[in-house]
Amino acid sequence: MSSLHQGYAEYLAVPQANLLPVPDSLELKSAAMVGDMVGASMRAIRRAFEVELPRKVCAVWGLGPVGLVVMQGVRATPGVEKVIALDPIASRRQMALELGADLALDPAAGQTKEELKSENQGQGCDYAFNCAIRSEEVLSRVISTVRRDGYLMNLTGGAASWPQYEMRIDGSFYFWKQEYQENARLVTSGKIQVAPIISHEFPLAEINAAMDMRANRPGESIKV
Repeated sequence: MSSLHQGYAEYLAVPQANLLPVPDSLELKSAAMVGDMVGASMRAIRRAFEVELPRKVCAVWGLGPVGLVVMQGVRATPGVEKVIALDPIASRRQMALELGADLALDPAAGQTKEELKSENQGQGCDYAFNCAIRSEEVLSRVISTVRRDGYLMNLTGGAASWPQYEMRIDGSFYFWKQEYQENARLVTSGKIQVAPIISHEFPLAEINAAMDMRANRPGESIKV
């Protein structure tokens, strides 16, 4: 058995207390997104917005499955005026625009940093959500685009962030069980769309091909 097969099976026995009910209106593949992608994303958003700052400009860095859900969750939050999505892959930027982003930028473009810093009457972004970046060099660029007294939320494990003068930097991981029903409601109501994010589906027998697509071909896939 290949190592990539370990942990994947058609059926799995678990204690009933570990299960969450799936609404009848939700496909199973979308329900799988509610537990992980939506749960982790909304937990980070709720944690960030517990800090009451202006919500004029929010930036979402990294538009993989988590980033695209974060972008929608931020967009659906009352008081948010502008959502800027950033990713070097053009197809993911286009997806963000289709799902509600006000602006989608290539972080590798020469003027991106200056454009973000010019937001908010030259103050920069109120909130930034890091959904992909671990590089200390690139993360320092993200930090430089957040306003004084602003907030950076890291959803990426191992992000090399550090305390900054007059800035809040935090992290979040997964979600609380009691948040599940509200997360499911966000999906069933259409405020967060997960179906467009699922770019590929594979049968269990092709798990190795699925893993290869996920790990090695990000320009061709989003959620596998």
